[in-house]
Amino acid sequence: MDDMNAQKQMQSTDGKDGMVGRVVPNAPIFSSTARMGLRALPMMMALALVAFAACAQAQETNSLGMKMDAVPGTKILMATTEVTVDQYKAAGLGYEAPNFAQGGNHPAVNVSWNDAKKYCAWLSKKEGKKYRLPTDHEWSCAIGIGHLEDPRASPASKGQPQGVDRFPWGVGLPKGKVGNYMGQEWNNAAGVTVAKAYGFTEGTKLIPGYSDGVLFTSPVGSYAPNNLGVCDLGGNVEEWCLDKSGRLSAGEFFSGDMNSGVIRGGSWRSAYSFESRSNSRKGIFENSGKNDYTSFRVVCEVR
Repeated sequence: MDDMNAQKQMQSTDGKDGMVGRVVPNAPIFSSTARMGLRALPMMMALALVAFAACAQAQETNSLGMKMDAVPGTKILMATTEVTVDQYKAAGLGYEAPNFAQGGNHPAVNVSWNDAKKYCAWLSKKEGKKYRLPTDHEWSCAIGIGHLEDPRASPASKGQPQGVDRFPWGVGLPKGKVGNYMGQEWNNAAGVTVAKAYGFTEGTKLIPGYSDGVLFTSPVGSYAPNNLGVCDLGGNVEEWCLDKSGRLSAGEFFSGDMNSGVIRGGSWRSAYSFESRSNSRKGIFENSGKNDYTSFRVVCEVR
């Protein structure tokens, strides 16, 4: 096949669970000699090798050590982890520490939507590139459900409990340690104490048979990335998006405030519920959304 057809096929390849291949549009492929060898391989294997070669060129790292990676279906590079405490402090915006211990490599919390936008403006000036929060649709593309949603619809209308029945780790209960969620570690003495302090009831549905051993935030990137190389899109901390939530039509459901900032992803206090699903969305007003389980990651626009 010629170069153009190869690129088109790579960009349209999805896994059956909605995971999108990690491909950079218009990235150099192999030489014509190498492509001749690829023709002898099964088609899917050849495409996988080509995609791997393209992805090796996708990543870049800025001066703060943020690793940025391409998200198919968008024109951005997305940070592979949330903004850390140390990276946030570097902006001189002041950091409101939570009531639990954190290291400099933990995600910055107690950050409002407006705080996050100020940080992006500072980072843009520092790096000489356009940094911002990801849009709701870009975030969906990164977690692997962008192709299942209408990018023109309001975020609020896409956050339905009866919507996409999958989690960041796949479908059904997690296998292995997939992220920092509310697992069985909350059943031990320390977990029960914390649960009471946060007002959780005994009826809170912990993830069955799952334990990550962590009660609060964990260092960013502690768990395996998805197939795009992006970590912690589910668990650890929820994340701000650039969009406003919009309003609902009759019969639709949305958790939180209407026409407010959009939050995606579960956190260290998310149990086995809708909140942990890939299409979960919340709305919190831009200045009032400071809490110890919400953070953000940045994206860089590709020109």
